[in-house]
Amino acid sequence: MIPLLIIATPLVALFVFCLSSGKKINSVTYASGSSANCGWRDGMLAYLMDAPRLLRVGYCTTKNKGGIFKIPILRNWMLIMTNSQRLEEALKSNDGTLSSRGAIEEMLQLSQFFSPTILTNPYHFSLITSHLTKRLPMVIPELVDEVANFFEELIGDKSFFVGRAPEIFTPMICRTINRAFVGKEKCRDKEYIKLSIGYSARVVSKGYMLSYVPLSLRAVVASLIAPFSQRRAMAKHLQPLISARRETIAEVGNVNADSDFLCGLIERAPPQEQDDYSLAMRILHLNFAALHSTYVVCTQMFYIICSKREWAEELRQETATVIKNYGWTQNGLDQMVKIESFVREVLRLRGQAGISLIRLAIKPFRFSDGVVIPPGTMLSADALGFQSDPEQWRDADHFDPFRFCEGDDRTSNEKGRIVNTSYNFLAFGHGRNSCPGRWFVAYELKTMLAYALYNYDISFESGVLEEPQDRWLGAACFPNETAELRFSRRNRD
Repeated sequence: MIPLLIIATPLVALFVFCLSSGKKINSVTYASGSSANCGWRDGMLAYLMDAPRLLRVGYCTTKNKGGIFKIPILRNWMLIMTNSQRLEEALKSNDGTLSSRGAIEEMLQLSQFFSPTILTNPYHFSLITSHLTKRLPMVIPELVDEVANFFEELIGDKSFFVGRAPEIFTPMICRTINRAFVGKEKCRDKEYIKLSIGYSARVVSKGYMLSYVPLSLRAVVASLIAPFSQRRAMAKHLQPLISARRETIAEVGNVNADSDFLCGLIERAPPQEQDDYSLAMRILHLNFAALHSTYVVCTQMFYIICSKREWAEELRQETATVIKNYGWTQNGLDQMVKIESFVREVLRLRGQAGISLIRLAIKPFRFSDGVVIPPGTMLSADALGFQSDPEQWRDADHFDPFRFCEGDDRTSNEKGRIVNTSYNFLAFGHGRNSCPGRWFVAYELKTMLAYALYNYDISFESGVLEEPQDRWLGAACFPNETAELRFSRRNRD
């Protein structure tokens, strides 16, 4: 996991550089009542230190009056949309005008850590939908096996294990995603897992830092901090597996539904990317994309379970009933409607970020009311506001673990599955750029939670029943990393 200080340090160190270069967009207002009214500098500091409050204030004051507000970031502005009409218009724009890839590049400078072809031709993401999602009936038993093996290694011959979220959930998630990507042998290789986790953490921390470095110096600084040795090590780890899959493809003649993800990746790769290194970098990029966001949600799930024992027991009973009738299968996980509802509610109220649908204006973009987003400006949706709007959700700020279970008293917002997106549920984005891996992530989260509840009693080592306080840096949420959790074996006899 990425410690908060790793990201905070470059933000503080380079904060002064950013103060003098803001550019005003006069047609859009600040969030009324926020400290941003004091000016650009104070507004940026308010966003860095107290974004949740700023986002809530901005949403409440503008959703029926303009539908958009601005906050200062880096060397420019971010405009944040607060009504569905704005979102609908923005989502109709093409990537050449409002770019999601450009926004990620602006924030994390990924071009300094991954080759341009990975970013401009992300065929490996479409492969998630076209290949991995279709293989979920075969993949899910493997995920269950990996989670089971992880906990057995973690606890060993003891009756319990005590540890902090980063040392438990980060490797567990990394192992499960790599079980799907590269198979059983490599996902249990501790050095490989360490490399995958370390590279992802380095990209985020160093990428944030680079985004604050002047453009003229960025390439020089990047050459000094880019982890080239880790990339070579990753390629070395995966080379034998890639060679073995090539032999399999040569024998079988084509890749079909029974072929694993790595086979699909090799077949889909264009001729200029058939070398081992290029294929390994695609796997590394997938690790980066999948690890951090899943960690945040997973940690929040278990923190809530530890603080609400009665919910844990109800979810455990559902799991036991389903497993008895369906086993650890995709069909079985689909029957866990309470687990499904719980995870979706975590995503609604306790997700990884306060904003979603982040875009960078490449060309001027004009809304129907005449508001113009100039090039270089960031645009996003107020996910925190949309997902806790009392006009859209019953008891909007109340965490209801079974909100999404079917029932006549449920609103239309409250009948969706984890993977369903809407203007009021933006955890996976919305529209054509929605997260392609959300089906896999949904089953992964359900598997980890259901298996842990079925086999272990889970609690805070301190004995308290109160969730530890989250930490925010800008719109990014970081779960507390000091709380210790206890996993104790259950006797189901």
